Amino acid sequence: MVRSGALVAVNGNAGGVIQFSIRTSGVAEMKTSLGKKPAWTLTEADLCDRCPARAVVETAKLPGGSLLWCGHHFALFEDALDAFGATILVDERDP
Repeated sequence: MVRSGALVAVNGNAGGVIQFSIRTSGVAEMKTSLGKKPAWTLTEADLCDRCPARAVVETAKLPGGSLLWCGHHFALFEDALDAFGATILVDERDP
C-alpha cells in the first residue's frame, strides 16, 4: 500500500517497488545552489540523458555521477530528484 504524499518508482526489470517520502522543503534547498555561478557551461554537444534534446540542467547525485536534463524532463523529474537528494550544478533554463 502506498501512503498519500509518497513518490513510488517501479523497476520493471527487477519487479521491485521503491517508495520515497516527499519533502516539501527540499525543493527550496535544492534551488539554493542556483545562486552560485557554475564553473562551466553546457554546450550544444551536451544532450539530455532521457531524450535527444539539448541539455539545459545538470544535476549531481550521490554517491557520484551527474545527469543532464532538457527543460521538459527536468520539470517532470524535479521533485523526484529533490527527494533523491540531487544537487543542481548548472541551470541554463530561461528565468
